[in-house]
Amino acid sequence: MTDIITNGESVDRFYPLEGVFNFRDLGGYKGLSDKRVKMGRVFRSDNLGQLTAKDLNDLKKLELRTVLDLRTEDELLRRGSYAKKPDTPARFVHIPLMDVSADPERAKTDSDYLTYRYKEILTEGAPSLYQVFRTISDPDSHPVVFHCAVGKDRTGVVAMVLLGVLGVEPDTIVQDYALTQLAVTNMLTWLDNISPDMARYVRSLPASLMAAEPRTMSQVIDWLVSTYGGFEEYLEFIGVTESEISSLRRSLLG
Repeated sequence: MTDIITNGESVDRFYPLEGVFNFRDLGGYKGLSDKRVKMGRVFRSDNLGQLTAKDLNDLKKLELRTVLDLRTEDELLRRGSYAKKPDTPARFVHIPLMDVSADPERAKTDSDYLTYRYKEILTEGAPSLYQVFRTISDPDSHPVVFHCAVGKDRTGVVAMVLLGVLGVEPDTIVQDYALTQLAVTNMLTWLDNISPDMARYVRSLPASLMAAEPRTMSQVIDWLVSTYGGFEEYLEFIGVTESEISSLRRSLLG
């Protein structure tokens, strides 16, 4: 795993895998009542359909129970999924969290384009987010990993709300989001070798679309708090119960 400094402490977050570049542990962050998010219980990632046989073997030690895929049905068909891999013990849960196809032309001229998209996920994607957090709040789902295509946008929004309701400070949530930039760099290097055409296409997109800038997540957090009152209030607004939120905290903080 890659050593990352968070909250003044050295924490291993990134798992070195052959076909996946943004698989990392959300544990170790300081949350409510001076407790910390438990290591090895909840992970975020990019497309697990790209896992190699070696990757699948390496991940066995995590004893994953649930893989939560946030991509659309079309993405699963085009890019593969964990569900199609052989000998995968974890339960596969598919909860599409919007079609977030980018608008490159708008991204060229709107520096806050991703902020707008993340707000859209939180509002228009609320029914799916309700299902996501009901799944994650069930302790029988743990250890759980949730992912999208790159593990940046849809996954980043879920991670933001999850860490927020666990009491992780906004600055730390922003830092976690920004770690994705390391993964994007590694992914592009990998694409250069296995799919040069795809690598060229990705590099032709506005840089902001593949970026994980702290400013973007800071703006979204500020908007969520000002609009709903906080992370717990947001989850209650979309239908997650107090009991489910309490279960989430009991299961993931220690």
